[in-house]
Amino acid sequence: MPNSKKHAISSACVLQSRENATLHDKLMVLDWYYANDKNQSKTARHFKENGFLYMKQPLVSAWVKDEPNLHARANTMHDLTSKCIRTVCNPDFDKALVIFVQEAESRGMTLTGDVIRAAGIKFYDQLDIPENECQKLSNGWLESFKDHVGLRSLRFHGDGSSANVEHIEDE
Repeated sequence: MPNSKKHAISSACVLQSRENATLHDKLMVLDWYYANDKNQSKTARHFKENGFLYMKQPLVSAWVKDEPNLHARANTMHDLTSKCIRTVCNPDFDKALVIFVQEAESRGMTLTGDVIRAAGIKFYDQLDIPENECQKLSNGWLESFKDHVGLRSLRFHGDGSSANVEHIEDE
């Protein structure tokens, strides 16, 4: 086994339905595979019986084949709960927009899709990014960006607009 790090099985990472495995899940399966006779069918059966309902031998085989890449990702990533690598077309733009959102939230500013898009256009101009390298700031892009940053939509209607959101979430 190339990497000596061990990944403990915990009930928190047991998948109950068809879901993509996290990097942590894949490394945990590989650790078990190497510790138990390097038998892919036995590994798949073990994890299927322990909550990974989607687990089959070809999947274990693919992870064994991709193991060097998985360990490389684990050594460069801070979060082993990710399921795929997010590709960023322009890292400077992405970083500037993430910082903008974080600062706006810390000031209590209401962020709308239009506000985020306007900031994006401003950052494209400030960073002198050629127009052919600029992403279209579409609704799909906005949803993806909001997921990446951890934003969620809240609608305020009538008297609800004056309610404390944190208090509502606790109820």
